[in-house]
Amino acid sequence: MKFIEEVDIEEYKKFMLKNNYAHFMQTYEFGEIRKLKHYIPHYVGLKQDDNLICTALLLEKKIKGYTYFYAPRGFTIDYNNKVLLKTFTNYIREFCKKRKAIFLKIDPAIKRYDIDKNGQR
Repeated sequence: MKFIEEVDIEEYKKFMLKNNYAHFMQTYEFGEIRKLKHYIPHYVGLKQDDNLICTALLLEKKIKGYTYFYAPRGFTIDYNNKVLLKTFTNYIREFCKKRKAIFLKIDPAIKRYDIDKNGQR
């Protein structure tokens, strides 16, 4: 597996269109919109056999000499594949460290359980 620090935009868009785990807040267009709020978008991914297998939109923000990253709605990845998730997370950790980030915030859309109309499990 190979970590890609800047995925080709067309390849990123195609991956997002065909992926079941994609969310509009992880799209290229959402990253470009966030530039208006002074975020720097990074489109990263992991390739196996020259094919993207997961991606993430990492929004970099610099405030008063500090840098942090935000991955809206988490990564575009199969969260049930623990090995892939751990591998990708480690690459992203190194990516953020290299840019002297103080933290990475993620908020993945992971379904924990079903509830009925009364709010019961």
